[in-house]
Amino acid sequence: MKYSLKCPLCNQSLTIDAETENDAVEKFLSEGKVHTKKHHPNIPAMPEEQMKTMIRFGMKKQES
Repeated sequence: MKYSLKCPLCNQSLTIDAETENDAVEKFLSEGKVHTKKHHPNIPAMPEEQMKTMIRFGMKKQES
């Protein structure tokens, strides 16, 4: 299943393949850390649980 998420800071879209919603959250968490470091280096790190909550709220399951 494909999931998408937009960065709340720059609106860049990220899309990943994941088998479950929990798997999608973990993958977006990893991708989000890389994206933030590259595109938003001056933004302070967010606690992981807060980041996971934000990902769950913002991610969308793509239609098959």
